Amino acid sequence: MIARRHIWIPLAVLLLSLFHLHCLKSTKPGIPASVRETLDQSGLNSPNFLKILLEYKSPQDSVQLHAAYFLIEHMMGQYGVHLDLLDSIDTSYHFHPEAYASYADLVASWDSIEQVHGRLHYEADSFSPDVQCIQHGFFINNLDSAYGSWINQPFGYAYSFEDFCRWILPYRVANEPMESFRSNLQERYSSFLSDDAFATAASISRAVNHELKYDDRYNRSINTRTLKSLDSLKRGNLLEINIHKVKSLRSAGLAATLDYIPYFADSSSNLFWSVVFDHEQNEEALFYSEEQANTISQGRIAKIYRRTYHQDTLSLFFTKEVEDHTPPFLGHWPYTDVTTTYIPTIDIEAQVADSLKFVYISVFNDGQWKAVDWAHPEKGVAVYKELGKGIVYLLQRMENKKLYAISNPFIILEDGSKQELNTSSVNSILATISHISPWEPAMTGKNYILYFWEDGWKPMHTISDYSTYKHQIPLPQNRLYLLSEENQTIGGNRIFIIGEKGEQLFY
Repeated sequence: MIARRHIWIPLAVLLLSLFHLHCLKSTKPGIPASVRETLDQSGLNSPNFLKILLEYKSPQDSVQLHAAYFLIEHMMGQYGVHLDLLDSIDTSYHFHPEAYASYADLVASWDSIEQVHGRLHYEADSFSPDVQCIQHGFFINNLDSAYGSWINQPFGYAYSFEDFCRWILPYRVANEPMESFRSNLQERYSSFLSDDAFATAASISRAVNHELKYDDRYNRSINTRTLKSLDSLKRGNLLEINIHKVKSLRSAGLAATLDYIPYFADSSSNLFWSVVFDHEQNEEALFYSEEQANTISQGRIAKIYRRTYHQDTLSLFFTKEVEDHTPPFLGHWPYTDVTTTYIPTIDIEAQVADSLKFVYISVFNDGQWKAVDWAHPEKGVAVYKELGKGIVYLLQRMENKKLYAISNPFIILEDGSKQELNTSSVNSILATISHISPWEPAMTGKNYILYFWEDGWKPMHTISDYSTYKHQIPLPQNRLYLLSEENQTIGGNRIFIIGEKGEQLFY
C-alpha cells in the first residue's frame, strides 16, 4: 500500500501541474499564442514550465516574464544532439584526437578506413529537444544572470530589449551540451569590463584565444565538448573555441553570436568566428587569428551564415517540414544569411524540374559536393540570393538522405557572368598537368588518375610513373577535372579547368 502511495504522489503532482499549466495557457493570463504552442509540446516537462512562469508572476517581473516568453517561444528549434561516425554499412567508429601526433596522421588513419569501408559520415544517434528536458533551475539561473548583466554592466542597458533577447539571453550558441556557464565566465573575465563594448569584447576575445589553443586534430571530433572539458584540455576546434567565446561575451552583458562559413569553395575546410554588436547595431568580427581573418578576403566563399536562437522565416530550418531530410548547416538549426556583410554577391536563377520541393546549390569541399544554399522552385525556376562569385557550383536534389546532381557544374565568374561546364563543345588544347591542388604538386614516381565530371567523377587518363611522363595531354577546355593519386581518396584534391594556355586553373 505504501509503495502504491509513492507512485500516486508524483502522478498527482504531475496532473496538478498540468491543470495549472492549462489555466496559465488560457487567454486570461495573456500568454502569447506562440508560447502556448511550445508549451503544448513540452509533454512530461510541463511542470518545469509551470514553475518558470509562476516565477515571474509579479508585476515588477514583467521584463523577465517577457524574456522568458522569448526563450520559450523559440525553444522548439533548440536541441542537443549526439552524433555517430559511420561507414557505408553503418559500422560505428571512434576517433580520439589525442591518440594522433598530428592532424595528418589522423587523416591518414581516416583515409585508410575509407579505402576499405567507403566514405565515413556523421549521423545523428539521438536528439534531446530542449522543450522536453530543460529544467526550471537552469532556465531561471540563465535568465536572471543574463538580465543582471544587461542592466548592470556599464554598456549593457544601452542594448534594446530585442537585442538583449536575441544576443545576450540565449543559453545556447549551437547544439552543444546544455550547461550553466554565466557565473563562472562572468567572474573569470570581470577585470576586462569597461564602458566600451568593443574594447571589452576584444580583451575577452584575446583572453579566450590565449587560454584555448586551436588544435586541428579536433576538426573531425564527432561531438562538441562541454566547457568544462574544453577548459581541462586547453585546446579544441574553432567551433568549440568560439562557443566558449560567445558565452564569455554574453556573460559580460555583450550582444554576441557565432558566424560561420559552412564550406569553403576552394579547400576542404570551414570556418567559425565570433561577432559582437554595440547598441547601434555596429558589429565587429572576432577571429582566432589574423591568418583566419584573412581567409575572408583571400578564400573563395559562397555563403556566410549567422547562428541564431530566434527563428528566421527565410531559413530552410524554419521552412521545411519535420519529415524533410536536409543537408548539414542548412536544415539543422536556426540561422540567418549575412553573406553581404562580408563579401560581394550576386543573385542567380536556374531552370529545374517542377516536381522538386527543394533544390540545393553546392560547392566542392573535401572530395564531395556540399550544399551551401537552397531554393524552393516556383514554376520550374530556382532563385538563389546573394551568392559568392568566382566559384564552381553544382545543383543537387536530396533523396534518401543523399545529394544527387541535377545539373552540369558551372562557374559564376567574378564579373557575375556564368560559364557552363561539360557542354557539347569538345574543343581540345594541349594541357600541362602538374598539380593535384594549388599547393600540392604531383610527385615523381607516383601513379595518378585524371578524372572528369559527368554526373560523377569518371576516370579519363592514367599517368604511370610521373617522373617519365611528359606532363602534357590534349584535353577539352570546357570540362571540370580532378587529379588524384592512384588508390587514394580525393579529400584534399582540388577541381580545375584548363586555361587558354593549357594551364590548370584551380577552384
